[in-house]
Amino acid sequence: MIGATGTIGGHVTTRLLDTGVPVRAMTRDPAAARLPDGVEVVGGDLLAPNTVTTACEGWTPCS
Repeated sequence: MIGATGTIGGHVTTRLLDTGVPVRAMTRDPAAARLPDGVEVVGGDLLAPNTVTTACEGWTPCS
């Protein structure tokens, strides 16, 4: 999920987790991300496309 650390994205992330949907959140600074337990946090930046590709590796919804 892109935007998971934002105001709206945070709510969406929580709702997805509540319904049992696996969530992978991409953020520029994974160590600083404050996300609920159960969220897989990966590093990436939309301004660096190669990092987005790396963030999606192994994630079925990205296929």
